[in-house]
Amino acid sequence: MYQSECAPKWIRGAIVGLYQWAITIGILFSNIFNNATKNRPNHSSYRIPIAIQFIWAGVLAGGMASLPEVRAFVSIHPYVACV
Repeated sequence: MYQSECAPKWIRGAIVGLYQWAITIGILFSNIFNNATKNRPNHSSYRIPIAIQFIWAGVLAGGMASLPEVRAFVSIHPYVACV
């Protein structure tokens, strides 16, 4: 939603399409990591994929913290932007 609001209309479809492609690549990488660690004899067979998820969640949380608010949110809640 944030991408389609901020992008110019001539490139909006490509950005949303690339977003869907990134989700598909993420699913592929998760399957690769799961298959690579499934035959480990100890508890690291499930801890390694979960650790990779937490690392990526930290990267995304840092990116979300640095992005500005969406114009629609600011127009609905004008006093939040003043804080």
